[in-house]
Amino acid sequence: MISFIKKLFRRDRRVHKRPFLTAITVFIVFLLAAAFMFVSLGILRMSSEYPRVTAQNDPSGVPSSGLGVNLSYLPSVNLVWDPSFENNYSEEVYSVAEAKGDSVFLHNRADEGTMPSGSFKDGEIRILSYDEEGQLKQVAHAGVLDFQTEQLGIWRPIDSSLQGKLDASKICSFDSETMLILKSGEIVSDLNAEAFSPVIPPEDDLFADIALKDSRYYAVTKKGAFYLSANGKTWDVLSSKTDDLEVNALASLGKLAIACGNGGKLIVCDTTEVIRPSSGTENDLFTAASNDKRVLLAGDNGYACTTVNGTMFRQLSSDELSVREGDRWVLSDYTEEEVILIGQHGEVAIGEYSEEKDRFSFSRYDAVLPAPIEPKRIACFPGGDIWVLTDNGFIYAFSRSEDNWHQIFAEKDNKIDAICRSSGDSILIARGGTIYTASMFTKVTLDHSIGEVEIQNGDMCLLSSPKPSVSGSGSDVWNAFGNGTKTQIVSSAPKMAGEKSLRVSSSESDSSEAHFISQVISRDEVSPLKEKVFYHVSLWLKQKNIEKEEVMVWISGLSEPIGTTFTDVSGNWKEYSFTFAWPSEKISSEDMEIRLNIGFYGSGDMYMDAVRLERDSYSTQSIKPDVVDIISDTHPEFLRLQNLGLGRIGRKISSNLPMNGNEHITVAKDGTVTDAGVISLESTLRLAKQVSAKPWLVIDSSFSAEEMEVLLGYLSGGITDSYGKIRVDNGTAVPWHKQFEKIVVEFSDQDELFETDLQRKAYVDYMISLIINSKYYSDLKDRIFFVDGMKYESGTMMSSADYHVSSLYIGNNSENRYSDASVKDMSTLISSAYTDYVDAIPRNASYMQDTVGEWIRDLSFSIVSSRVSENQIVFDETSLSAAEMVELLLEDLGDHTSMIAVDLPISRMGGDADGDYLFAKDNDSMANRKIKSGNMETMMRLVGVLTNATKGQRIDTSWTVPLSHKKDENYSIGLHSFAYESDGYIYLIITNPTKEQQQFLIESHASAKNISVKRYSEEGKEIALASTKNFLSGNERRYTLQPGQFCVAVI
Repeated sequence: MISFIKKLFRRDRRVHKRPFLTAITVFIVFLLAAAFMFVSLGILRMSSEYPRVTAQNDPSGVPSSGLGVNLSYLPSVNLVWDPSFENNYSEEVYSVAEAKGDSVFLHNRADEGTMPSGSFKDGEIRILSYDEEGQLKQVAHAGVLDFQTEQLGIWRPIDSSLQGKLDASKICSFDSETMLILKSGEIVSDLNAEAFSPVIPPEDDLFADIALKDSRYYAVTKKGAFYLSANGKTWDVLSSKTDDLEVNALASLGKLAIACGNGGKLIVCDTTEVIRPSSGTENDLFTAASNDKRVLLAGDNGYACTTVNGTMFRQLSSDELSVREGDRWVLSDYTEEEVILIGQHGEVAIGEYSEEKDRFSFSRYDAVLPAPIEPKRIACFPGGDIWVLTDNGFIYAFSRSEDNWHQIFAEKDNKIDAICRSSGDSILIARGGTIYTASMFTKVTLDHSIGEVEIQNGDMCLLSSPKPSVSGSGSDVWNAFGNGTKTQIVSSAPKMAGEKSLRVSSSESDSSEAHFISQVISRDEVSPLKEKVFYHVSLWLKQKNIEKEEVMVWISGLSEPIGTTFTDVSGNWKEYSFTFAWPSEKISSEDMEIRLNIGFYGSGDMYMDAVRLERDSYSTQSIKPDVVDIISDTHPEFLRLQNLGLGRIGRKISSNLPMNGNEHITVAKDGTVTDAGVISLESTLRLAKQVSAKPWLVIDSSFSAEEMEVLLGYLSGGITDSYGKIRVDNGTAVPWHKQFEKIVVEFSDQDELFETDLQRKAYVDYMISLIINSKYYSDLKDRIFFVDGMKYESGTMMSSADYHVSSLYIGNNSENRYSDASVKDMSTLISSAYTDYVDAIPRNASYMQDTVGEWIRDLSFSIVSSRVSENQIVFDETSLSAAEMVELLLEDLGDHTSMIAVDLPISRMGGDADGDYLFAKDNDSMANRKIKSGNMETMMRLVGVLTNATKGQRIDTSWTVPLSHKKDENYSIGLHSFAYESDGYIYLIITNPTKEQQQFLIESHASAKNISVKRYSEEGKEIALASTKNFLSGNERRYTLQPGQFCVAVI
């Protein structure tokens, strides 16, 4: 070859060197240019084989504030429930009807949760009212002296020029028409008449009864003369007077009037004639009632008969109405669904009629009125309430649940002449010649007069009263043992241990008799105590008159109890403690309950408070370390503190002020008793500070103005401020508002107290106004902002809050109802959930929609699959990869959503504290709970990775299909990408939700050395970066993601 070249360049007159070199040079330049073009076009680069992702420079959507965590429950390190014996609260919401002086009358509630008379005594009442502009304000706040259901409201005279002359003995009313029998024996049926012109009975006769229905007026005299009218002004008389008849009662049936009397005699009038059918009995009949379809007659010896035509009468069988010796029915009434019979001594029978069986069915009650009074008139209400007026002029109401009569207190010495139900819950009252109208309400007596405060019908009323956590005989949490042992919650407590403590007392002189209080620790049939681990018991004690001044503390349920005796317990509060190691295999086979017991021998009083049983290594903590650790690793932007329960029904902020030990018990709707977890404001704010998160306070719909002042004072008050001093005593001198850059306050209605958008808007604005007008606002105004958590039916956020917040659930398992378990594709589920969520976002009239995004307060998820096992459908929770969860989080973040707080479910079962089930709720199988807990651990890791990466403005990304697949119609890029721009950096997140390995390139103007990429495993843990650089690829690197993995590139 060399020799050939030499020959080629040998001097020869036939070959010219210069033209040849020129040709060679041109050819080489052409090759170099072609190579450059190939490289530029990607023909010889890796991009010809792999997809490329590019982050655009143009921002879109709404600003993103990153990610947060929602805490609905925080487990305490203390294994003792209700350790501080603080009061729980009974709290109910009513609607105000009217008010006068020191009395407030409330509309009766139709629900089964109506509180009985005597409730809320020594409690408090708050009344919230709306002004003409729809603004909410608190118009009354007072103590409650008494609470009585089924009471008469304010008496108001009816509009009639005849008032003063209407000395009635009986009233009959239908719709707006009213008819009276006066004590003088006359009838008044036109109360609007200018002149007093009563209907006078025949000579030597008196009116016995009246009936009124659909503008048909009926009256009958004692001797059987019928008076009929179509307008109450002009009357027709059909007389069948006879000396052998004494009429007692009258009822109408269509155009018929049916009268009954002594000896079972009947007379029936049909507007043209009077007939005398047979009743089939000689028993005296004293009462008649009609529903315009059938008439029921009843009287002596428990006899009752019915008719539908006024001609044929059927006696009720003993199967329909049982008869007791001495029965005499004297009153009766029909409601829409029931017929009521009242006996001469107050006996009660309530019946229903079956069209299908053509039979009545009566229930008999044992109640009777106090002797010697007898019932005289009856009034029955649509809700089932039964009232009678007795012969001594007082009203009594019948209670079905308690099977007794109780007196309805009207005004003092207000003896009544007659009563009659009007419309709804209204009643007509005759007294002293005047006819009044009043309604049946619940009456609340206040500790002071409301004065000139204007209270409107429909105003919201919140009633609350303290409820001792331990009753006189113990509770489901603490149980008292020992003959003569008594327990009582008392208002005496060590400093910073709340306001209440428990007194255990006995007057028994037997010094060998033990008196103690006890609590089951192994609540879930699993001991939360771990073998060979040291535990610490501490409590505050004092005593009075206990022999030897000794108090015992021990743990039972073991073959050998563990405990100690504290000596020299004095009359002053002092903390006592001891430490022990939990043994192995010492649980008694006969008694599997592990109990903590505290007590003494003989007589005396023992006072105890702030009881704690916890790991010795946890003695300086209040929240379980596993929970603190996982939240610390997430570094959330916001920590939503739903666990505090601020403003929830039955909660008071006084419960949130102690440092710890106030984890009171709660009772769910199904009766399940659990502890509320850590609700200490101090402990929770310290957690937010520890994890470098901004606190997100949640205030529900029963928060008061007084409680708001306490909260703001605790956050911002100085050491001389009454509420700031509580914070200082808890160990935090610097006001909390100075320790956080931002504080979020959300106003919500989880208890669903409000029925209209106007009410929801008014409550949010009212709460905001309390903060703005507070003396603490000058310190808070640059750090606090408001979030509206209401659900607006109109689709528009009406309040002045800065943001609106919603809930979001993603999955095919809705509220434990596996409605669509066949849908397993994550992309479909995520897309569908976010579409519904975006459609439901209320319009914010105060801001442009592209500048303020929605907040999500508690993102939750659950994906299940179904299978058949033993002829039953079983639903299995699906383990999700980190890549799938990234898409679940970022699908809309930065588009319509500015902030997402992920809900962190935490088990309340003591045995889960250190296991694989801590981050899963309790109501599922162990296998599903383990998967759920694993999913949540992965999700929390993602929050930690993505919080900073998702702040700022979302920007679009695009993928370029490899040249080798340009014409492949079946090819699709399996990778997904999201990008956010903040402080000059672009955060590019790439996920591989597929089941196959994926490789890709990042296209950017920055060089490869200026792109930082971190890769994360399927569980969300950081792993080694998988990338390759080719010598022909310039600055580009090829990155590899295995199934379920994702990476974050910072450009």
